[in-house]
Amino acid sequence: MILCFTCQGWLLCGHLQAKPDDPELSRHRLELSPTQCVSVTQGDKCHVDVKVQWQTQAGGTYCLKSSHSQEVLKCWIGAQSGYIEQTIVTTEPVVFTLYQGDGVELAKRELKLMWVYKRSGRSPASWRMF
Repeated sequence: MILCFTCQGWLLCGHLQAKPDDPELSRHRLELSPTQCVSVTQGDKCHVDVKVQWQTQAGGTYCLKSSHSQEVLKCWIGAQSGYIEQTIVTTEPVVFTLYQGDGVELAKRELKLMWVYKRSGRSPASWRMF
């Protein structure tokens, strides 16, 4: 599957492929789109609209949390699948975790951070002597 998104005016595409023999994917599926957030310079805030989708084999109570917030993003009661969109502004990777109603962790995915330019160790306003 090829995923494309825009971030700060750039069109970014990536290839997403899951291993068919992964037992976690056969029982509990948690998908994140996009899987990366790209900022221009290392350390800058990254702005991204994330879509999180999950699916299980059995209906029940399920909750989604992220490492970006202390609170639960959303809970679904009597559901086998769910979907949520969230705008994130961060300087650190964000982990999304799907929990069963009793607190058992079922699946997790990470929103990775990338940057176009690595931050230089020197100040951009430094003077040079010739």
